[in-house]
Amino acid sequence: MTLCAKYLRFLFGFQIFVCFVFFVSLSPIIISCGSKNSYSTYAPKDLEAQAELDMEGKRYSDAQEKLATVLSEAPENYDARSLYAASFAGQAGITLFDILMKAVNEQKSGTANQLDLLKGLVGDATAENVALMKSATDNMLLIPTAAETPSMKYQAGIFQALYGILLIKKLQQDLATLGTIDPADAQALLDALLAAKGSFGTTSGPVDSAVGKIVDDIQAKGGVATYIQSLPK
Repeated sequence: MTLCAKYLRFLFGFQIFVCFVFFVSLSPIIISCGSKNSYSTYAPKDLEAQAELDMEGKRYSDAQEKLATVLSEAPENYDARSLYAASFAGQAGITLFDILMKAVNEQKSGTANQLDLLKGLVGDATAENVALMKSATDNMLLIPTAAETPSMKYQAGIFQALYGILLIKKLQQDLATLGTIDPADAQALLDALLAAKGSFGTTSGPVDSAVGKIVDDIQAKGGVATYIQSLPK
C-alpha cells in the first residue's frame, strides 16, 4: 500500500470517528426532541412563565402542553392549575377579564333580562365548547378550598356560571330539535349554577347577581326541565 493510500485510509477513519463522537454528543438532544415531552428539561417556573405568555398570545394549546408538564411534576402548584383551567376556557372563547368587561358593558347598556346578559357572554353551545368549559370547571375543582385565593374562587365561580349557561343553551337546542331534555345535563346545569353561587358568596357583580336570579327562577319553576320549557323559543 502506498503512503498516499495509507494516509487516505487514516483520514477516512478519522472522519468516521469524528462523526461518531459528534452524534453521541448530540444524542441526548435528539432523544429529548423526539420524546413525548419536549419540556422536561425546563424548570417548572420557566415553563409556567412561558405558558403565561402563550395565554396572552391566545396560544392555548401551547400553554396547556407546558402546564401539563408543570402539573405532572408539581400537582399541588395551584397557580399553574388555575392557569391550566383558564386555558380550556380560553379555547371556548372565554377569558376572565374580557368576560367581566363585557358583563359590565351589557349591564350599562340596559340588558334587563339576567339570562340574556349571561348568554351574551358565551359562544354557541357546541359539543366542543361545552366539553372545554367542563374541563375548565373540573380543573378548578381540583384546587382545595383551603388553598384557594379570592381570585381563584372568583374565577371558579365565573367558569361554573358560564358552563351552566352553555348547558342552558344546549338544553334549549335539544328541546327544540329532539323534544327532550337530558336529565344528566339538567343536573349538571343546576350543580354548576349552585356551585357558582357558592363561589361568589356575598359579592355583587353583574355575573354574580344574574346567576343568583337564574337559580331563584329555576327553583321557583320546580326544576330545570320546567324552567327550560318556560323560556322563550
